[in-house]
Amino acid sequence: MRLRYISQLVEEKDLLAILAEEPGLGVEAIAFGIGDTLDQGPEAVRAYARQRERWPEPRPLSIHGPFLDLNPGSFDSLIREATLRRFRQAYQAAVELEAERIVFHTGFMPATCFEEGWPEQAAEFWKRFLEGTDGSVAVHLENVRDLHWQVPREILDRVDCPYFTACLDIGHLRAFSVQTPEEWIAGLGSRLGHLHLHDNWGEKDSHGALGEGNTDWETVFQALERSCPQATATIENSQAGQIRKSLAFLRTQGGCF
Repeated sequence: MRLRYISQLVEEKDLLAILAEEPGLGVEAIAFGIGDTLDQGPEAVRAYARQRERWPEPRPLSIHGPFLDLNPGSFDSLIREATLRRFRQAYQAAVELEAERIVFHTGFMPATCFEEGWPEQAAEFWKRFLEGTDGSVAVHLENVRDLHWQVPREILDRVDCPYFTACLDIGHLRAFSVQTPEEWIAGLGSRLGHLHLHDNWGEKDSHGALGEGNTDWETVFQALERSCPQATATIENSQAGQIRKSLAFLRTQGGCF
């Protein structure tokens, strides 16, 4: 695993300070995950480009795609069309900003989505989404409330695109999944291209600093090294102090930078 980004969940002054402290560390933008931003069209891209000019130096960029109220596996065609439009808007922003990757949630909600038929519907959605893309921006499918790895793996296998891989969010699966991180990593295997790193106590999605929960990170990192040593990673903390604590924690693990 290779740490590549910090999520842009902190105020700009804190982001700039951390970037100044960490040469080469990139940013995962969250602005394009919001519908109101996407409604601004090209101006939103220009505004973000101006923001990047204030960074200490050019940095790698990842984009977090939109997710609120969206469902790529919906059985309602109008919901799928709205989801496709939003996803394409965010993807176009990623292309124009020369981002390395874009991350989308699976959209699977156990309380409202049926496992039977939903992965097939979602796979058809992703095939359509990926039409016309060329792999210049990697596309990742992130677990949120998914109970197990089988649904995202089925989608990825049905689509079978080399630049469409999983983003494994360790904090999400600790809070919501019935399976362990090691089971997810083994189940997804080489389909794992990116990671979101944050910690919790297995009770809620608290996005704590690494080491601020009971995740067995040593075992997680060993499993990642076996299955997907080239996967990139984003620290997803919402406070500057937590980001710095996570960075210090990763340095104790070795081989993560």
